[in-house]
Amino acid sequence: MYTKEINSFIDIITIGNLKSVDLRKSRDAIKGLIIGKFYKDYKIDFKGQGSYDMSTLINPIRGKKYDLDMGVYITIDNSNPYDFYSPQTVKNKLKEVVDEHTGPKTKIKKSCVRVDYSSKDYYIDLPVYLKIGNVNYLARGNDEWMESYPSENTDWFREQVKEKGEELRRIIKLFKAWKDKQSIKFSGLAITILCSQLYVNQGDIFSSFQYVATRLFDTLNFNFICRKPYKPYNDVIEELTSNQRDVFSSRLQSLILKLSKIEETESVDIVNSKFQSLFGDRFPKVNKLDSSKIITNPKRAIVKNKNETA
Repeated sequence: MYTKEINSFIDIITIGNLKSVDLRKSRDAIKGLIIGKFYKDYKIDFKGQGSYDMSTLINPIRGKKYDLDMGVYITIDNSNPYDFYSPQTVKNKLKEVVDEHTGPKTKIKKSCVRVDYSSKDYYIDLPVYLKIGNVNYLARGNDEWMESYPSENTDWFREQVKEKGEELRRIIKLFKAWKDKQSIKFSGLAITILCSQLYVNQGDIFSSFQYVATRLFDTLNFNFICRKPYKPYNDVIEELTSNQRDVFSSRLQSLILKLSKIEETESVDIVNSKFQSLFGDRFPKVNKLDSSKIITNPKRAIVKNKNETA
């Protein structure tokens, strides 16, 4: 159902080759700034992580930016990360190095140093890790070295795609585009983990998206957590406020109802209105109704809200 339009939309929001080249150049330029200037007595390594390396990064909606992650690893001989400098001191040092040699503004955040390019539609986030043997510790906040394995996330996700198929990546991109349009506070990592765990191919991408949305609503209503399926198995949405959780659940419920309306309506105008309200004006115009649908799992949760005007 509406496979052509949905796939065209995914192509629109997917990062193109020229943008990928620009991203790699910016990332490589920052590497050049750091090498030999940031704790030069220690071995420094870099490793890409996040959506770009999992091929689920999408173009932001107009006026917003997305982030590109590059981990900065400091190999030390200490057996205890707290024998090294504090996380805040390390992030301050990295900020000083980047500030001294580049024009973009930098900002220290809880788990990274963010490089902001005013002329571009993206940030580059630089999380800093201490590498002690096979264990990585993320500089988090002012004084916490948190055990963290970002490469395991990428490896785990690639295995999910290998097992379940490329449509999984496309489903994740749809959820990210929907989240951005709705201005919802919910991490891309959480979306990636939950979609990977809940996804089952339903025969066409509309039905698969609808299926995952329904399962996600049921799952989070039962237990609003999202643990990493790899060390350190922490809940990646634990810091969401009660209001942010309520907003996400409410918007997700609205998404499911609107998808049902698209499925049931006999008006192409209503179809376009619902798609636009979910994904914005980048979604291609539907010119005729599409009633084609392959149902491989007829058991769907029914979400009701008497106040919803789907």
